[in-house]
Amino acid sequence: MDLLTAEPLRALGTEPFWALDVDGAGLRFITPEDTSGIRFPPIAATAVADTVVWSGQTERAMIELRVWREKCSDGMSDREYPYAARVTVAGTTYRGCADRRKAIAPAGPRA
Repeated sequence: MDLLTAEPLRALGTEPFWALDVDGAGLRFITPEDTSGIRFPPIAATAVADTVVWSGQTERAMIELRVWREKCSDGMSDREYPYAARVTVAGTTYRGCADRRKAIAPAGPRA
């Protein structure tokens, strides 16, 4: 799991579409309806059994991301991801997949 905390990570899902980037600049949760996203400051990851967890809060929302090693499919493509993910933002839970961000096509600038 060190790989998950050493390199930028992207978690993503479909139905509804969402993505969450994790890197040294913090976390950014985006949806098609909110492409600028909700930004969270850098959050240290903690290990809980076989799961890596990031959790934090801003004035806009609380977030918790859980990632664990499990083959995962986004349900829309033939791509298989090495990690499964669950993120809860502002009380809504999203399920999807995750991988190192460099292994996934970029979703756009981080500006």
